[in-house]
Amino acid sequence: MSQTQEIKSRPSNGEVHDKGTTHRVAGRFKLGLDCCADADTQKLTGWVSDRACGRSISADCNNKCIEGGTPAVLVVDKTGDILSVSNPDPLKEHAGKHVEVTGTLNDNVLTVAEVLPLNDPATPKSDPPPVSVHLPDHKGFVQFPLEIMANGIYVPVKVNGKGPYLFEIDTGSSNSVIAAELAAELGIQTEGSMQGMGAGSDSNAMGMISNLDFLLPQGLTFSTQQGATVAMSGLWPLIGRRMYGDLGYDVIGDFVLEINYEKKLVTFHDAETFHYSGTGTSFPFKLLGGSDPQIQGALIFPGRVLESKGPLPRRV
Repeated sequence: MSQTQEIKSRPSNGEVHDKGTTHRVAGRFKLGLDCCADADTQKLTGWVSDRACGRSISADCNNKCIEGGTPAVLVVDKTGDILSVSNPDPLKEHAGKHVEVTGTLNDNVLTVAEVLPLNDPATPKSDPPPVSVHLPDHKGFVQFPLEIMANGIYVPVKVNGKGPYLFEIDTGSSNSVIAAELAAELGIQTEGSMQGMGAGSDSNAMGMISNLDFLLPQGLTFSTQQGATVAMSGLWPLIGRRMYGDLGYDVIGDFVLEINYEKKLVTFHDAETFHYSGTGTSFPFKLLGGSDPQIQGALIFPGRVLESKGPLPRRV
């Protein structure tokens, strides 16, 4: 039986328009460790998901993300911990399914020895929608200034009523992340953990956060139950300032995001009512792992040609 807990569908492609301005349609997606073995080998029960979807369980979505290159993870029953997997291939055919995994754990990284499907009627607990967004006064868009540092786009954000703090808009991040340094200052508790990428190193321990409320300029608000926390002090020297988080695909994905680099303005458009009427050229893109925009193409330089055999990295 196919198990599905789908929160909201996301667009699979989008458009980029105009010199100096980028329009992007970005778009949303939850899970379940019983331990019973010796110190080396454990048997764990949980749901097979992927790093992008996290605790959101949908066989179709999980399959699509894993086939697109997003690593498979195990969401453990009872605790909800999200375990990274050193050898994810055995889990791929069980995407979105309830399983029993025999393997070993080292620093919250699971090495799989055997996977058995559990043909029971259990489904992930139905929770309230994990993300909500609100444009003030029924407006179709809001616009406010941005800062550009080290090719990143930064805006002021209040977190759970405190701040504002400097946050990056990151269309390549599947969920929103706040700095562990800020979480400690605000007394924000984490629930479970997983391994994350980036933030100044190849791999970082991430804590999961059950509720984050963001307030942006012009009264734009986001709330997410898919937030995470990771140490970010390693990134501060890069921009010469303290930045305290990323606004990821989970909260910006319901908007058409217009970024005007020349005027240093960002506009959040309601995707349901937005209509592009400019004269720019459109480029289709695909969402790698369900959240990271990728454009297929080639780079051509005077005197030589550098061809790309895969997606060109495109980060806004």
